[in-house]
Amino acid sequence: MTNDEDGAFEAPETIGRMLVTTWALLYSMDGDQRRVCEFPMADPGRADWDFVPKPDRQGIPLSRLNAHQRTLAQSLLAAGLSEQGYSQALQIMAMENMLREREQRRLGVVAGDFRHSDQYFIAFFGRPGFEDTWGWRFLGHHLSLSYTIIEQRYLAVTPCGMGAQPACAGLLKPLAPEEDQAFALLGSLPAQQRDEAVIHTVAPADYATRQVPFIGKVEYPDVIDLGSRGTGSPRRTRRR
Repeated sequence: MTNDEDGAFEAPETIGRMLVTTWALLYSMDGDQRRVCEFPMADPGRADWDFVPKPDRQGIPLSRLNAHQRTLAQSLLAAGLSEQGYSQALQIMAMENMLREREQRRLGVVAGDFRHSDQYFIAFFGRPGFEDTWGWRFLGHHLSLSYTIIEQRYLAVTPCGMGAQPACAGLLKPLAPEEDQAFALLGSLPAQQRDEAVIHTVAPADYATRQVPFIGKVEYPDVIDLGSRGTGSPRRTRRR
């Protein structure tokens, strides 16, 4: 993979795997399945990559795929990530099962439908082909992966977001490596550099700008959650 001056990457092998896997997945679908997961490149929904659970996601959920199609979907997901990244994505999805069990008392039977590792959606934009610009997206709770392929030569991997709720559960700790490295780096800074690096002494309730089409379009103060009571971090855990 080589870096282009405009921020895209030349990644012919990765792009090739994505294209043939996309073809195989689309060829395996019936008309109804394709209608819910194929969109034009200019579709405004392509900019909607919010990580919070939504009932109106674009694309086809894993729950609507048969066993072979699920294998192809997982192969496509793996093609867009390193081995470590793919492992993290699987852990993030598995966390939905942990959330379901933890939220049974609060949500009751609804938790089984609301928190599910099959509630991740695949969508395709444009016409996947050798000379076209097209893209695909894998989207769900705390996992937002978007890929754009330009003329089968350049690959842009953005927006890309990974989160975890809970942060750890048993052996599942999806983002522990990044978190440990970040705090190790922060702890290694002398006092003056640390004061310059820390832009706020209190962590935001969620993503500082949330995940919106354009940075700055919607920004929330650190004490504001996502509009749902209880989604903000407890005060006792927001200082570190």
